[in-house]
Amino acid sequence: MIIHEHKAIFVHIPKTAGTSIECLFGINVSDDITLNQNTFTGWDGYKQMYIQHCSIQQILDWSMMDLSNYFSFTFVRNPWDRIVSDYLFFKIRSDMSLKEFIVKEGVSDPTHVLPQMYFIKKRNGEIGLDFIGRFENLQCDFNTVCDKIGIERQTLPHMLKKQREHYSFYYDDETVELIAKKYKEDIEYFGYEFENLK
Repeated sequence: MIIHEHKAIFVHIPKTAGTSIECLFGINVSDDITLNQNTFTGWDGYKQMYIQHCSIQQILDWSMMDLSNYFSFTFVRNPWDRIVSDYLFFKIRSDMSLKEFIVKEGVSDPTHVLPQMYFIKKRNGEIGLDFIGRFENLQCDFNTVCDKIGIERQTLPHMLKKQREHYSFYYDDETVELIAKKYKEDIEYFGYEFENLK
């Protein structure tokens, strides 16, 4: 998402509180189905994707704007937690198990289960963002974003939040290892671990 008013780029990695952030900036993507090239949101029928889930490289390639002086940011999340959140999000349309969801790489939107490193790397392999916040430290890190783009600190709304048990209750040894292998780079780069509260 491009926020021209504040000269900012938000890379919305699925299931990392991105809808709450978009809502705060006045973008309701559930209503904005039509492509909006100005904010870089909505459904792009040509590319067959919701472009608010583009990587930083795709935004730079496809926006056709000079964004060199824009502040870019994103939020990441523990992969074991993120995939459970995504699994439950899609479960209302499918009866597949968590293992099937992981192996089949999601249900209908493959961008939802891409590694988080995919979204933040540029073509040369370098990290292409100015700031990476963490879902686990959401409000504090979003305060940093507000400071960087020069707006008053604001409390993020809780959009699409579901009540559920800790993510570890959804895993067995096999599915823990499936996530560890699939998201190895995310886990190593951001230092995430599987926390077992069962």
